[in-house]
Amino acid sequence: MNELQLLIDDFLSHCKYEKNLSPLSLKAYQIDLEQFQKFITKFPSIEKIGDLDKTVIRDYIKEIFQGNKPKTIKRKLATLKVFMNHLEYEDIIIINPFRKIRLNIKEGKQLPKIIDLKNIKKLFSYLYAVKETLAEQKSNSYNILIRDIAVLELLFATGMRVSELSHLKLAQINLTKGATLVKGKGNRERIIPIPHKDILELLKIYFELYKEEITKSEYFFVNRLKKRLTEQSIRRQTNQ
Repeated sequence: MNELQLLIDDFLSHCKYEKNLSPLSLKAYQIDLEQFQKFITKFPSIEKIGDLDKTVIRDYIKEIFQGNKPKTIKRKLATLKVFMNHLEYEDIIIINPFRKIRLNIKEGKQLPKIIDLKNIKKLFSYLYAVKETLAEQKSNSYNILIRDIAVLELLFATGMRVSELSHLKLAQINLTKGATLVKGKGNRERIIPIPHKDILELLKIYFELYKEEITKSEYFFVNRLKKRLTEQSIRRQTNQ
């Protein structure tokens, strides 16, 4: 159907020049719409875009459910829906075939990635070796390293979430008793002991180095701007 190709080209131009979408988004739209266009060739009775109805859309949905992950299916259907909405807005079609089609596509839960114990040991061995090298300098690099080690030690020792550690406030951690009060999902609270004396001592060293910044920000882990250490920064440390 040549008409469909022209409409797709016009839609992609609209997305590029009027909506200013990124090249990656445009490429994804193009791939998805070309797949839909190829599917339509199975229906010789569809001679123009106005001939599309719910039955065809439902058949297309069944097809893309085969061999695609839920995230991909959602993207392909979202692309087609945006395309149809555009055609309806431009009065190219009178009835949008997506209307009154309800879909519930559930994505499977992804298991969290696990860092191998050997790699964790290697990481800490390296960090503590660098710490010994910088110990005499008392430089800013030393202070940052102490903070980063403290972050990783507390994260692995307690098993708290990155978001929980990022939002951990000074008032929530007791360096005398060796425990921390964590606020998790749904604002639920739980007390987590800090299991090792060495970790507790390291946290005390970190606190003394950043005492002024911590007191001002109220958050226990702070960045160079004296603000809360973000989740992104913490994840970047664990991925190095």
